[in-house]
Amino acid sequence: MKERVVIHPGFSKTATTLLQERVFDRLPGVCNLGKPGFGRERGGVGPPSWRDSLSHLRDAGPRRFDAIAMRDAWLHVRQLAGAHDGTLLVSHEGLTTNLFEQSWFRRKPTLWARGVFRHRVDVARRLKEMVGAATILFTIREQAAWFFSFYVDSVRRHGLAETVDSWLTRGLARPDDFLRDPDFSRIVSVYADIFGRRNVHVLLYEELISQPDTFARRFARACGIDESATAAAFDGVLEHRVKSRDQVEQVKGRRDRVDVPDRLAESLARRVRDHCRPGNRLLETEFGVDLAAHGYAV
Repeated sequence: MKERVVIHPGFSKTATTLLQERVFDRLPGVCNLGKPGFGRERGGVGPPSWRDSLSHLRDAGPRRFDAIAMRDAWLHVRQLAGAHDGTLLVSHEGLTTNLFEQSWFRRKPTLWARGVFRHRVDVARRLKEMVGAATILFTIREQAAWFFSFYVDSVRRHGLAETVDSWLTRGLARPDDFLRDPDFSRIVSVYADIFGRRNVHVLLYEELISQPDTFARRFARACGIDESATAAAFDGVLEHRVKSRDQVEQVKGRRDRVDVPDRLAESLARRVRDHCRPGNRLLETEFGVDLAAHGYAV
């Protein structure tokens, strides 16, 4: 087989669910393997054994991880996709998040855990051992807006009962234990070291929202698939987007809610941007993305 492997490991809150549910199954020349759903499956043709294996790759600690079983699972899914001489796509934002997040939510929904960044690095190495050469495709978002969206979603879906000021202050003080660190350059650089810089691409959420055709064509070039057909697959996708302000209104309708503002206060947004500015400069320099034009701090 001469298939290309594309891995889309996140990040969360960058329209990953929208892409998984509305776009990836429609891409030309792409076999979307899907991802494990939380209560539902999100597209793809991968068998249950593959989805279980992907969860194992993401969740297993060092003592439980079975590298041989993972390689066998990958061989099996490649054989099933053998008639598809094109691109195999793996998309799962959980590959760049915390392996203990579900149990952590059950114990106490503070969204903090220890050793998270180290485990993210381990997951990247496991992927490399499993699939070999691959194209890595990240989607990122301006960090202050990302932070606010993530916070509101955490209150709405997971019962986080902490003000955004308190939550943010603790998070920026402990970047290595940050469940989903908004300094995206840290994990992007890890994948560049493991898979090779020329195989790692960074696309912008803001471009997807404002210029979906341009985003689609950049996506197609990174994946090595037809640009026009990919742009057609993205047509109308934004009609299904869930907006942060709609989530805020849902939270405000709850009696047990924490006090959620309509937006991140400028003083808090400035702290996030200052925290992420050096990493954004690295992304601009190393990956050729014009972050400043889309409101990122550089």
